[in-house]
Amino acid sequence: MKAEIKEEINGKIRECIKAVKGEYFIHEYNLLSEELLSSFDILDLVTRLEECFDMKFPRDIILPENFESINAIEKLLLMEIQKKEQK
Repeated sequence: MKAEIKEEINGKIRECIKAVKGEYFIHEYNLLSEELLSSFDILDLVTRLEECFDMKFPRDIILPENFESINAIEKLLLMEIQKKEQK
């Protein structure tokens, strides 16, 4: 996948997190261990990501480890986008 597309996805993830938390995270944090996202925040974030990327996450992949960092969320999204494109 092209670097520009990954940057766009990363930016959209950060915007969704900003919508949930009210702040824009520039650095890579462990969002869960640093208690930047709660379990309720994750549910809100999932809804916003689904709307932003026009997709539905299978419920079995909504796991804490998939939302522990912006990079983890990006990997999850890229995997789901690729699955969607293959259909």
